[in-house]
Amino acid sequence: MSGALHSYGANRRLGLLFALSFCLLAGCIDRSTEGKTSVYTYSLSLVVTALVGGMALIYFGFSPRPGEPRLRGYFSIVLGLVLMAVAVPALRTDRVEVDPEHFTSTHGPPWNLLHHDVHFKALREIRIEVTEKAFRYQRRKDYALVCRFKSGNEEKVPVGNVMQDAVGQILSIAEQRRIRLVGVELLPQAMRPR
Repeated sequence: MSGALHSYGANRRLGLLFALSFCLLAGCIDRSTEGKTSVYTYSLSLVVTALVGGMALIYFGFSPRPGEPRLRGYFSIVLGLVLMAVAVPALRTDRVEVDPEHFTSTHGPPWNLLHHDVHFKALREIRIEVTEKAFRYQRRKDYALVCRFKSGNEEKVPVGNVMQDAVGQILSIAEQRRIRLVGVELLPQAMRPR
């Protein structure tokens, strides 16, 4: 009997190890070019990883270890369903497009997508805004591009995961078009104009 329990636990640990290693091997952001337009999206392998992770959680929820509380299994099933119903669609809809005339950013959960469309010819200035958030043992910086238009209006474009890879290209085009850039030194080196 103890051999069967040992085998069950080993298989479960092996499955978790496989899922974690797959997550680590998956890339994060893909950049493709369509004519003069650069398109940034989450990598398909990351989407597949989230989908497989959700299915693994559901599987482990339906096959709890002997002696494990049923509530933990239910929690695993719910978490897997949420991952598949929310995270996977959100990963597929986050998108940034950049061309010499404008950039667009679409992000957020599927039921509340935010879309920004900023034309360079209408811009007077792009200011970098940084907010720091403190968590238990670390601090995280969130960035945003505050776009000031010649009309006097402003639009704040958050720099999410997909947008981080596009910021350098956006700021390079703005610099070529002689749009004033403020606070570029606040950005990490990878996000600065190239």
